[in-house]
Amino acid sequence: MIHDSRLPQTPPSSTYVKELAIVHKALRLASDRIQKLVSEGLIIQTKPDGSPVTNADVEVDGVPGEHLLEAFPEDGGLSEERPDHPSRLKKTRVWILDPIDGTKPFTSSLPQFTISLALIDRGQLALGMILNPATREYFSAIQGGGASLNGRRLHSLSQKILTSSIEDRPTFLVSRGSLPRNFLKEWKASAQCPPILGSIAYSLAMVASGRVDGVINLGFQHEWDIAAGALIVQEAGGLVLDRHQRPLSLNQPHPMVEGIIAVTPHAFPLIERFLQSMP
Repeated sequence: MIHDSRLPQTPPSSTYVKELAIVHKALRLASDRIQKLVSEGLIIQTKPDGSPVTNADVEVDGVPGEHLLEAFPEDGGLSEERPDHPSRLKKTRVWILDPIDGTKPFTSSLPQFTISLALIDRGQLALGMILNPATREYFSAIQGGGASLNGRRLHSLSQKILTSSIEDRPTFLVSRGSLPRNFLKEWKASAQCPPILGSIAYSLAMVASGRVDGVINLGFQHEWDIAAGALIVQEAGGLVLDRHQRPLSLNQPHPMVEGIIAVTPHAFPLIERFLQSMP
């Protein structure tokens, strides 16, 4: 399930050079740790909310945090696997981490899980990195610097043309549980609507890479699930909004976002019509 974890180098940037180098090392070590734990056999437990958590989630959580906070001790942190502390709200910079997004596919040996890491700098998304250890795909983005996959610049989604052909209908990954069933049936007449992947971060990366035209999940999202993917989609030329079509606001006291819509510019009018048809 896990392949060689060596990552391609991210192209150098005039900003965040030190951060990118440390993240690259930390994610490589985290991926190595996942591989070792998988070979030894995962320990799977259930959280109070009923979702699964493994020893890999917990151990991988410590790898980026240890390296980043050692290098940047004044930064704050927010992670799915650590208790939240309000002190992060007073920090200039905050790292947002999901050590394993997609624990269910991870425990089922499906290659749809990721390590997702983002940096909020002065209230703005500055860096976003998503690593899929199983496929060796490394998505990254720098605010204002574009997005890349395995070191290669992703083409601007603004150049993608939405086809009107029935055979080539746009594809939107949809969280079906967040939509009324009758509306989903109507949407399928205009678009292909397969279920969203087990990892929302990886689903967003699919939009950024142009493999799908959009992601629609109108349910509440934790910031650690979507922060990195949001920046990567934006820097690839896509649009990212909440369910009310407002820009995302991250590093909030209650780190939740009311839905997420990530889409190519040409597909947005169709999604907008979909949403307007809902009550």
